[in-house]
Amino acid sequence: MNNITILVNSCDKYESVWEPFFKLLLKQWPECKNYTIILNTETKVYNCDFLNIKTICSGTNLTWTKRLKNVLNQIETDYILYFLEDFFLREKVNHQTLLEAVNYIKTHNEVGYIGLKYNPQHNFKDISKVDFSSHYLDKDNIITINRVNHMTALWKKDWLFSLLRNHETPWEFETFGSVRSRRCSEKVLVLNCVNNTCPPVFVYDVNPEIGYAVYGGKWMPKNIELFKEHNIDVDFDILGINYDLYNDLNGIATEPKPKIEQPKNLRESLYKVKHAFKKAKKKLNKTIRKIRSLI
Repeated sequence: MNNITILVNSCDKYESVWEPFFKLLLKQWPECKNYTIILNTETKVYNCDFLNIKTICSGTNLTWTKRLKNVLNQIETDYILYFLEDFFLREKVNHQTLLEAVNYIKTHNEVGYIGLKYNPQHNFKDISKVDFSSHYLDKDNIITINRVNHMTALWKKDWLFSLLRNHETPWEFETFGSVRSRRCSEKVLVLNCVNNTCPPVFVYDVNPEIGYAVYGGKWMPKNIELFKEHNIDVDFDILGINYDLYNDLNGIATEPKPKIEQPKNLRESLYKVKHAFKKAKKKLNKTIRKIRSLI
């Protein structure tokens, strides 16, 4: 059972998210107790009385990528099962399907990534090339934004490490890491849940329109119902609840915020000039970061 290490990638800001995540992980997947579980944070340690979790703190001076690299260097297994801290499981995990995926990536050296998030529908580039009887689909034949991403997946640890660049944010990694991954020989697969071909492994929602997970640093409203259903107490005041985004995406009318008229004076004009320079500098830095990522 020591084939893989469960890695939960997080940061200090989301300390209040850890408890509900791990409680749902254990409830929906009791077998997780048989694996090494690592929580990647900055300075805060999570003391858990129902799971054996090792917290690795890399400090606040490192970039997101450097913190992840630091953790990967301390993982002894060749494969990791990657989570983010707000992937709240809503259904029982199919452990047998997971074991089959672990065996597949171990016995197929050309595979670097197997996505395990439940997705019953895909749009294909060429449907004639799809083997719907297979448990896995080649992501290169699926119309998607990113070839690799932060969704729950089995990763070949060394390949994930090779795709990381020290300066990148999580979002830059998804975009430019996907570009870099196409230069490699490793295949990127996803679980085939189309027409129930393969039982789903991890079922969760990170869609703000549906209302789960954390967006904009705040809880989405549906989390309240989910945690209540499983008797999980959470202090929602720590992060706050993102009703504005949820209502906006679902077309729910809210009381408009009053506009504050700012006086037009020299100070405002200088502020606009400063803002324009700041915007131009930000755009230049973004271009430089993009070039660094694609070299």
